Amino acid sequence: MSVEIRKEEKDRSIILFDAGIVKDSIENLWQVADELFPTARLIRGKPCFFEFDGTAYNFRHFRRGGMVETLFQDRYLGRGTKFNRAFTEFRLLVWMRAQGLPVPQPVAARVKPGTLFYRADLLTLRIAGAVSLAELLPDLPLGAAQWQRLGSVIANFHCAGIYHADLNAGNILLDAEGRFSLIDFDRCRRRSAGSWTTHNLKRLLRSFTKLKNKASGKFNFSAVDWLLLQQGYDRARTITHGTDKQDNDADSTTHS
Repeated sequence: MSVEIRKEEKDRSIILFDAGIVKDSIENLWQVADELFPTARLIRGKPCFFEFDGTAYNFRHFRRGGMVETLFQDRYLGRGTKFNRAFTEFRLLVWMRAQGLPVPQPVAARVKPGTLFYRADLLTLRIAGAVSLAELLPDLPLGAAQWQRLGSVIANFHCAGIYHADLNAGNILLDAEGRFSLIDFDRCRRRSAGSWTTHNLKRLLRSFTKLKNKASGKFNFSAVDWLLLQQGYDRARTITHGTDKQDNDADSTTHS
């Protein structure tokens, strides 16, 4: 699928979109999303799926987290006309897809600039039959080969310099064909090699451990599973970079 990025400004919104996917008016696509999810700014962490002209989409409204959520909710500082969360993630997804990394296909990003703040949205194609590991592991275990393959997938992102700011079980999908994908690249960026890869893996381990500790029933994750993931990760890194020790932790440019 070719990538043909276009930019439109209309009704006080600025939109980036892939004209190779959006054959009809981009305004019509956003209108459907807005009508289906008029309260999306109140939703955090819940998928907003819909279909339009036979294509399945995932709509995400950017919303603040942490201590500033109550105060700012879905508003981000700045006018957002050039640099904003939605455009940054859209461009990063385009770049990662070009590298062959398993991420959602970006469709469009929209920003609504204000005087001091902006609001933003992102549309991606829905990954058919995909379920997050947070949803899957309470019911089904992964096999040894799957844990190793997941480790390999994460290693491929790290070798490409992709730092996932929120690498957790909820942002790792497994589809019906047994393929893993990573989602939600808000605040993520490209980085030079460094110790951040180790911290990123530790963040994922904390996510699995937290879900297991909170589970009222079974949660299919163990120390052996983590060891298998690490084996797949180390093997992939060795194949790609040999004995790379990643001593440099300098960030590369985010916007390109």
